Amino acid sequence: MPKSDSRKWNGTEAIDQPSASNYVPLSLPDGTVHWVAVSSLLATIGAIALQASTPGTIQTGHGNISGTFIAGRLVATNGVASEAILGTSTSGYGVHGVSTGSGAGVMGESTTGGEGVHGKSSTSASAVLAEATGGGPAAWGKSTSNGPGVKGESTSGPSAFFQSNDASNTAGTVIIRKKNSGTANLLEIQDSSGTLEGYIDANFIPQGTLAPSGAGTVTSVALTVPSEFSVSGSPVTTSGTLAVTKANQNANLVFAGPTSGSAAAPTFRALVAADIPTVPAVTAPLVERWLYPKAGTTTRILVGINSADIIATGTVTNLDDATGTYHNFATTTSTNDFVRLIDNMSFTPEWLPRIVNVIKTGTDITSVRIWCGMITNASPYTSDDPAGGDYAAFRYSTAADGTAFWRTFTKDGTTSTVTTTTAAIAADTKYILEVRYDSASSVGFYVNNALVATHTTHLPRTSLTSYFSNYTTCTTLTSASRSIRIGKMYVAYA
Repeated sequence: MPKSDSRKWNGTEAIDQPSASNYVPLSLPDGTVHWVAVSSLLATIGAIALQASTPGTIQTGHGNISGTFIAGRLVATNGVASEAILGTSTSGYGVHGVSTGSGAGVMGESTTGGEGVHGKSSTSASAVLAEATGGGPAAWGKSTSNGPGVKGESTSGPSAFFQSNDASNTAGTVIIRKKNSGTANLLEIQDSSGTLEGYIDANFIPQGTLAPSGAGTVTSVALTVPSEFSVSGSPVTTSGTLAVTKANQNANLVFAGPTSGSAAAPTFRALVAADIPTVPAVTAPLVERWLYPKAGTTTRILVGINSADIIATGTVTNLDDATGTYHNFATTTSTNDFVRLIDNMSFTPEWLPRIVNVIKTGTDITSVRIWCGMITNASPYTSDDPAGGDYAAFRYSTAADGTAFWRTFTKDGTTSTVTTTTAAIAADTKYILEVRYDSASSVGFYVNNALVATHTTHLPRTSLTSYFSNYTTCTTLTSASRSIRIGKMYVAYA
């Protein structure tokens, strides 16, 4: 490379200037001038671009142009691998690049096996220090062969130091960019001999010494269950669902522990005599009474009932239909006229009685009062809450009940309890109404075999001056006939 004499060059006088256009003058601190061969392409990128024509030649430069401070491109000859930029320091930084624009603080590119940038420090300073205060990367190393893009080596300080002064914190200090189809590890940590210890693989998963503590790799998950269950989907090797279902069993088996001896896990087996507990004897009622119509007639069939105990008031006709056999009791058209059917067999609360009446409402249930249950008052049809008497009965009265639901009614001779049930009442509908003493202090009410209310207050007195009878009555509250159909009356007590 041509060199001028030792005279200063003032920027206008050409001294020993080569004729080639790709040479530029380089002013050195001692006042001498060097003419440096520069690639026209690199000159547009960096402030000063140095290209070594001799492998390993060190070039220095200074520039104040926006862009890369030093862009080093190494073209090796004779197969010699070397660095595009090599910085060696015994005190400061081996290579220190600062960029305030969009270019790289340090950029090195190698097309051979050498490093794009090689910084070496034997003190506590960084081997390579790159700072970026603009939009460019702090350091950029590019290698098109098997050498590293950037290499830092230090015997005391950090091998490489990267710092970003982006106040908005929108740019990463170190960026690792993966090719779309790349399979190589993104980051590797090696020991002093170059043996791989930890790395981040191409799928961004830490491996080796970088893997999180306690993490592991599971390749198969299986599930086992007791024989009374079945499992499907086992094992799961990638993704899937483990499903547990009950296994089929033979008929007439029970899931139980051992038939004798010490406790053990239950299995499906046949019952043995020891499995059956002692069942208390069931005491049948001492008295059962039935009354029901004879099909197609107005004759009543009585079971356990003396005909003299039956009280019937009103016009009676046979009115069988698909829901059963019925005797229809119809009032006259006089207001407050009533019909009734009474089993006058007397019984008391102490006997824990149970009555069941099967009825069917008339075709019109407006302006009507219906009573059905255990009653001591001789004329319940006259009022919605008759004075005196003891009651455990169903009631429906349009004069007192604002909604079409059955009411349950108990009275202790003075005070009554009324409950509105959720059992609706409708015209021309069959109902099975049951009143049952579950104990001397609790009365249950059932509609169509479903419990609708339980009364524990204002129950009929246990020491009655008169006995219960089983009543069903219907009263018209207007000048029109009303009716009720009676299909069965049943009384039982112990």
